[in-house]
Amino acid sequence: APRSGLHVVAYNTSKAAANSYTIALAHELKGKAIVNAVTPGRTTTKLNNYATGHGAKTPEEAAVLISKWVLEEEKSGLFIGPDGNEFPW
Repeated sequence: APRSGLHVVAYNTSKAAANSYTIALAHELKGKAIVNAVTPGRTTTKLNNYATGHGAKTPEEAAVLISKWVLEEEKSGLFIGPDGNEFPW
């Protein structure tokens, strides 16, 4: 996540909105679909200038984790963290 300036406000606000949307959509689609938000953790992307330190994953590694969690998850309305467990926000 960006650490300074207005980017922090925009980044954190967008994440909170995404989490709220996940919960609302999960309630709306209850019994019809499973809706979860997933974060694979630090991933090397343009957003972080392709940083590779601190255990950063490649986009391909992140996609594998996301696919695994999405296909295995039975609960809905969760924010799933880097370890595959529910991530508090």
